[in-house]
Amino acid sequence: MKAVESLKPWSGTATGAFHIDYLGVKTDPQFWKGLKPTRAGRVRVSPPALSDTYFEYAACIMAASAVMRPFQVLEIGAGWGVWSVRAALVARHLQLPVRSIAIEMMPEQRRNISRHFMANGLNPLCHEIVAAALAPERGIGWARASGPADPGARLMQEDWVMRNAVVPMAGLPLDMPLPCRDGTEVTRLRTQRLQDVVAPGTPLDFVHLRIGPGPQRLLADPVLDPAHVGVLVLPGIAAADVAPLEQKLEALGYDRLFGLDAGQVLRGARGEVKVNNALRIYAGERIPRYRAAEMAERLAAIAGAAA
Repeated sequence: MKAVESLKPWSGTATGAFHIDYLGVKTDPQFWKGLKPTRAGRVRVSPPALSDTYFEYAACIMAASAVMRPFQVLEIGAGWGVWSVRAALVARHLQLPVRSIAIEMMPEQRRNISRHFMANGLNPLCHEIVAAALAPERGIGWARASGPADPGARLMQEDWVMRNAVVPMAGLPLDMPLPCRDGTEVTRLRTQRLQDVVAPGTPLDFVHLRIGPGPQRLLADPVLDPAHVGVLVLPGIAAADVAPLEQKLEALGYDRLFGLDAGQVLRGARGEVKVNNALRIYAGERIPRYRAAEMAERLAAIAGAAA
């Protein structure tokens, strides 16, 4: 089972136009305000510093190293395709064929996914981009975001929109942003079930699910039946969602591998990092129990060393 440090960090000539991580993922700094371009010239990128993201890398690498077949990836709430591309490059390091599905509800972000895939050499025949606002039932939803390229966009209840919208909602067409009193904006979208866009029974080795509020509302969808899932990563969990999410996952038969809670402090070689939102990592039935136990032990050892 591979570890984060077991993959050779990327080295090469950077143009100065992209942020490059240790896998070699090239990201346009305009996608996220915290990213800075890697300096132009010959560089060798270091492995990621210890943080909640480090454990996401570890889970992805462990999931890929556990399969002896094409690596199947599903990213829900994809933003600009962050984990679809990272997973693809993990597979590239391990010389595995890979297929992915990136689901994103915001149109501007879907355009960013296309750009991100192209910059990193992902074949569009193997890496699908799906336009969908996911909910337990089909209907109409409202996506709240700080702007058209906000990776943290989330579905809101209609009563919140009615209280906070600064212009009338009546007759508003789909996909048109509406300004709110707090400076954010909401967009009226048609919601779909996960099973409407991904066939139930599709084998999924690595699932990265980042939606809010209430990510547990999607877990009953047959696409996420643990019989068809390997490793499931849920980052950015609000405190109010932790307990119901854990209860739902355990009721479905997922095995917990690892968790971090908001406020937890990690101490690594580069200093301390405070966890802002909870993270949970689970294993479905595509990971044998003995392998899941090894993964849980490995992740716990990393966290223990950082306590």
